[in-house]
Amino acid sequence: MTTVPVLRPGRPFRAEELTILTRDGILRHVIRDVYTAVGMPETIALRAVALDALLDPVLRRRALVCRSTAAWLYAGGAPPPVLDVLLDARRRSKRAPPGLRVHETVCSGVEAAVVAGVLTTTLPQTVLDLAQYGGAEDEPALEAARRAMSPQDREHLAEVLATMPRRPGRHRALERLGGLVPR
Repeated sequence: MTTVPVLRPGRPFRAEELTILTRDGILRHVIRDVYTAVGMPETIALRAVALDALLDPVLRRRALVCRSTAAWLYAGGAPPPVLDVLLDARRRSKRAPPGLRVHETVCSGVEAAVVAGVLTTTLPQTVLDLAQYGGAEDEPALEAARRAMSPQDREHLAEVLATMPRRPGRHRALERLGGLVPR
């Protein structure tokens, strides 16, 4: 894994110092209270390291980054206001910390990948989840993730949509992802 330096309050600067360094053009904001040097290129590795810095160590081992947060990881753009993570329903979470939205489901059929050290849903799975369960506020993330897909990702998603069993959200996903698979 490539090491990308990110800074958070207390490591080693206070929040006020990070704000001043950002205002002075030395640092730039990545997501929430995570910063990096201005010259650091915007890459998937940088976004992954920033997410990793935000996740609780216990949650990092048990949860998948998903939905709009995974779309941001793959495609960039404006960071999501709330981090979405997927947790296996058999490993219930007591209460989500502020700024974190936990989605509980049986994770056996969920396609996952490790992206620069962060466990996340694959790009096709991310697009499918956003199409099935995302609201109007997730439209920009869905479009960004769709644009980030490779031809192989599109093919794979079309296969998944064509063989998807009848379940809640299937019709909605087919409508929102029209053009990827014939009905």
